[in-house]
Amino acid sequence: MTHTVYIVAAYGIAFGVLVGYYLSLIQRTAEAKKDLAARRRDA
Repeated sequence: MTHTVYIVAAYGIAFGVLVGYYLSLIQRTAEAKKDLAARRRDA
C-alpha cells in the first residue's frame, strides 16, 4: 500500500516539473517573438 503512495507522489512531482518547464518555455518563446517584433520596427 505504501508503494502506491510513493509512485503517485513521484508521478505528481514529475508531472509538475514537466508542466512548469512547458509553461516557462511558452513564456520564453512569447518574449522572443516580442523582441523580434520590436527589432523589426526599429530597423
